[in-house]
Amino acid sequence: MFCPQCGHSERDDTRFCTACGKQLLPVARTLPQGKHAGPRTPLLIGIIASIVVFAIMVATAIVGFTASKSAKSNTVKMSTPKEAATQLLLAMQRRDLSNLKSLLDPDFVKKFNETNPGGYESLLEKHFFGNVPGDAEFEDLTFDTSVNGNAATVQLTGGSAHYEDACGNQVKKKAIELLPPKTDLVNRDGGWYVSIPEE
Repeated sequence: MFCPQCGHSERDDTRFCTACGKQLLPVARTLPQGKHAGPRTPLLIGIIASIVVFAIMVATAIVGFTASKSAKSNTVKMSTPKEAATQLLLAMQRRDLSNLKSLLDPDFVKKFNETNPGGYESLLEKHFFGNVPGDAEFEDLTFDTSVNGNAATVQLTGGSAHYEDACGNQVKKKAIELLPPKTDLVNRDGGWYVSIPEE
């Protein structure tokens, strides 16, 4: 090939004349960095959008699964009515609202949450912790249990409680003076739960 400006002979693949610098072949046009041209851009955007949508769907499924799993695991199955009543009294003694909630009848909790959005913690605290001093300790608790199908009643028959009153005096009472004399329970799916009668 010959340069059209100066006539110098060049190889066929030379872009510029080595003698005068004249452009011999068209220069490939390059776009500034970060710019894309042509029909591949919509395809790339579509692929990225699909990946983002898929990631959101997976994240939503994981959150939903975790939430449903944690909602189901908020209750603890007790194998006998006496075990459920004992755990209830321990939760009352420790003022352990989390443990108390795990012992409640799941059907009651579901129904209550549907009719009273916003929780039921204050109701539980009043109902179960209202008569129990914060530092009360219980000893030698005894129970009688009666079971009738999927319902049971655990009657507190003995035991004592001791605590310090507001003046700093040590107080000892019968456990039945501070704790509920009986606990109603219900069997759901092979586990015993504390049943709260509807008022």
